[in-house]
Amino acid sequence: MTDIKTVPTKEACALAGVSRQTLYNRTKPIVAGHGRTPSQWSIADLERIKARMGGGKMSNRLPTDQEIEREIAKLKKTNAFRFVGGHWSESHDSVRISAAWLSAQKRIKNPNSCWYMPLKHVIECWGGRYVSTSDVIVAASLLGLKGHYPEFNISKRLTRPAVERLAPIKEAGIHRSTYTRFNHVYSRAEQGGES
Repeated sequence: MTDIKTVPTKEACALAGVSRQTLYNRTKPIVAGHGRTPSQWSIADLERIKARMGGGKMSNRLPTDQEIEREIAKLKKTNAFRFVGGHWSESHDSVRISAAWLSAQKRIKNPNSCWYMPLKHVIECWGGRYVSTSDVIVAASLLGLKGHYPEFNISKRLTRPAVERLAPIKEAGIHRSTYTRFNHVYSRAEQGGES
């Protein structure tokens, strides 16, 4: 449990953009406080709360290798990869590229039905690297999105994420010239991003 980053309740409310009551209704503290000892909240849980509530800009924190491995192991136990032929993940950076792209999208209440394009190809064009369907599934699960690939609870009016989101991802852009087909699908650009 030492690898989980936590913050006290007051800071947790600010990070998630919710009231103390909503925070306690949505998740449980990692360490419950008693008296003068503050409760400690997982930063990953707070980001999931903020994403589910459609709140403001998500932080640019990317999942660690351990978080990705845990999520893959969890999803293998479910039937989440049933349509991808047993291929679990291309690379951890492909999952990070998918998570960075998905976290920039506006959340909606329910998953979209009848998605009209292959979501993984849109993400590949933005990230400049091959991304498998299972990478997108893992990233969506890490972010707490509802639905199944490609019909997640994100707006059909896509947001072009800021290129700064790719800066900490080592493998971003290694296939840049290969993926150019889906650059026209965005309705808006994230602040500070390319238009």
